[in-house]
Amino acid sequence: MPASRLCTLLYAQPTGTECARTARQAATPKRTEIHLTMNILVTGGAGFIGSHLVEKLLVEGHRVAIIDNLSTGSLENLQSIRDHADLTFVRGDIREGDLVQMFVKECDCIFHLAAAVGVQLIAEDPVHTIETNIGGTEVVLKKANRFGKKIFLASTSEVYGKSEAVPFREEDDFVLGSTAFSRWSYACSKAIDEFLGQAYFEQYGLNVVIGRLFNTIGPRQTGRYGMVVPRFVQWALRDEPIQIYGTGQQTRCFCYVGDVVEGVMALMLTKKAAGKVFNIGSTDEISIEQLADRVIEITGSQSGKIHVSYQDAYGRPIEDMMRRVPCTDRISEIIGWKPKTSLEETLNKVVDYEKGR
Repeated sequence: MPASRLCTLLYAQPTGTECARTARQAATPKRTEIHLTMNILVTGGAGFIGSHLVEKLLVEGHRVAIIDNLSTGSLENLQSIRDHADLTFVRGDIREGDLVQMFVKECDCIFHLAAAVGVQLIAEDPVHTIETNIGGTEVVLKKANRFGKKIFLASTSEVYGKSEAVPFREEDDFVLGSTAFSRWSYACSKAIDEFLGQAYFEQYGLNVVIGRLFNTIGPRQTGRYGMVVPRFVQWALRDEPIQIYGTGQQTRCFCYVGDVVEGVMALMLTKKAAGKVFNIGSTDEISIEQLADRVIEITGSQSGKIHVSYQDAYGRPIEDMMRRVPCTDRISEIIGWKPKTSLEETLNKVVDYEKGR
């Protein structure tokens, strides 16, 4: 099928092929003798985390191709790099095997971040969640295996479900809720993604690295799908009541997106990471009530706080978990990674970004 039938190139520089860089270019030396310039595919690269990853890869001198259908991502996230000579953007769906293959066969490695995310989206459109997360990952893994390309598979702390075995370790059991609650479809879909990734590693020797991300926050994150920090900041800047879902005593550990990106990239450069799952996140807990107070303080807002039931917030019952704390011993031992940016610094970055909008 012609490439023009499969994808729409929005930002691309002229090359010998319409939709990919050539494999020959991958051997071009970078400024140092230690690293080589690579052709890298990022699925979901127009999303919140994906766009930060793409920026970092371009800064390090790599050539990057993005496949994103913009269902949750945005071209606004790529505004600062839209004219970069080494960036190729394609609006397309990762479930399209021919499209994915076109890019996988020309790349050196893959960061697979494309997924349906956010409690609001998951509750409202569980079919999309399941089909995108499982079907899309199946396609990407199959093509990665066909051409022998190393792949980072982004998973989530949601897979731990309702477990109370805090802090969560990578080998811990999952404790998921009933199928009557659509929110668990996301956790199940990402758990199946992990099973698929591990199966490809064990059965075919595909170089797969899996990262379970814990509450990543920073500039460009949208509150549209239920993400708590941008919603709190936006309400505070407008002096509107901050809506706290549930009791507000549930705790989370928030990690700056820039730190997460550094961890993800370092894992992909480490041979010991292949076939393993890694928690990636901060271990500093804060309750949602305390988070609201912190946001009000940083913004100097006149906002008050109101508590809203999950039923009223999402229009259906939503099960939540009281604590979600990662054990990060494994990633620390393998690559020496730990977050460098405090929650205070990160919240200030988010506030500055929202003010700038």
